[in-house]
Amino acid sequence: MVSCDGGLAALAIDKATDDDSKSSSAQAPSTINGVSVRLIDADLLLTIAENGVDWYTAREFKGEGSPLGDGDVGTLTYESSGNNGIIEYVALDGDTEKATLTFKSNSTGTYVITDNGANVTGSFTLIDTSQIEPPSSIAGQTIFYGISEATGFFADAGSYEINISNDEQSFTGTGFGVNDSLGSFTYSQTGNVGFFGDTEVQEFQNETDILVREYQAEWKLTFLTETSGTFLVLAPDSFQVGTFEIIDGP
Repeated sequence: MVSCDGGLAALAIDKATDDDSKSSSAQAPSTINGVSVRLIDADLLLTIAENGVDWYTAREFKGEGSPLGDGDVGTLTYESSGNNGIIEYVALDGDTEKATLTFKSNSTGTYVITDNGANVTGSFTLIDTSQIEPPSSIAGQTIFYGISEATGFFADAGSYEINISNDEQSFTGTGFGVNDSLGSFTYSQTGNVGFFGDTEVQEFQNETDILVREYQAEWKLTFLTETSGTFLVLAPDSFQVGTFEIIDGP
């Protein structure tokens, strides 16, 4: 779960000094709308939407297996108490869990996540995306997608490159371990998020003209740097998450 846009303002919190212990801690933010969080020990990036309800996670490096899986999507509720932010979340498959973020500073702290009855602990940092904006146009650009996890008909491993047309209305996709594709879309952006909406996709077996499937989907690209971040693709009864990077273009 993670991205700081409107969320950064919510996370501008004051430190309170404990005279007895001579240590300081930060109050948890009252809201986490639009926040991106790096769960360091779990190798996960958590992205929370501007509505403060929708979220997704994606593995960042795909090294050894994460104790929290490679990616997920769902909805959440949030409340703050002192320096603790408490998240109750529901995954797409109905799994219900709880995460407690304990803030040690304005942007760092520790977490305890209850997953399948066991506690997973580690440290986190908020990613400052307050100065990051998606490109106003992606015409002629090439975007590389590395898949972390997926359900439904989407591939749960591999990667693909999407080549955007110069008129920014269509794309062709080259798959590496996944199907090739082509389609049409509209592009918009808000905060640090770029959206591919009204997307119509056709998938083909690699290097052939054999049509595998047709579907509608929505891509959400959360920019954590000027050219890279995490992505979420939603389609009927299916999702895919991972990381992306703009690797070519004007």
